[in-house]
Amino acid sequence: MLVTDPWFYLTAVPAILIFGIGKGGFGGALGVIAVPMMALAISSMQAATILLPILCVMDIFAIKLHYRMC
Repeated sequence: MLVTDPWFYLTAVPAILIFGIGKGGFGGALGVIAVPMMALAISSMQAATILLPILCVMDIFAIKLHYRMC
């Protein structure tokens, strides 16, 4: 189901950017804020469901980069 609420996008885009920066190691524990920030506009279960595939793709790229560096 596509979310059409503009409030969702105003909270989701910064939350995902903060999540990526935190996952990259630059933001420390800022990634913890992503789900509660998105939960302002949608349910927390939906927020976690949206972030899970993004987290998996980020992990795949991190593993590829790790093995390329070794």
